[in-house]
Amino acid sequence: MKKVISAGGIIIRKTNSSTEILVIKRHEGGFSFPKGHVETGESPEEAAIREVFEETGYRGEIIKLIGIVNRTGHDSDYSECDKDIYYYQIKVPNSDNIPRKHKDVSWENIKTVQNNLLYPDEKVLLTDF
Repeated sequence: MKKVISAGGIIIRKTNSSTEILVIKRHEGGFSFPKGHVETGESPEEAAIREVFEETGYRGEIIKLIGIVNRTGHDSDYSECDKDIYYYQIKVPNSDNIPRKHKDVSWENIKTVQNNLLYPDEKVLLTDF
């Protein structure tokens, strides 16, 4: 089976009343974190920063590696693959204003995210927040 490496970001903000996570509302139902394939010549860190920008409009910086999720998935050609996804905590500036073109992006309460993740195996990534 083909091996695919992806990377993404988990963006956290604290409000007076809760911890919120920046998520993508997927058409399949549920939320996911911004992520995508690591391109040729790119590190997982570079891919995570690029994917966060492409999917949310935010330019951020990596704080730390949170974890690596491994699952059987599908590649861009829909073939089955073994996928490793590197997730980084990413800090973004001016987190109050989501860029307009990104209508499927929202800040959600951490409990709401945990209960509505499209990929339940990613819940472990939120245990330290």
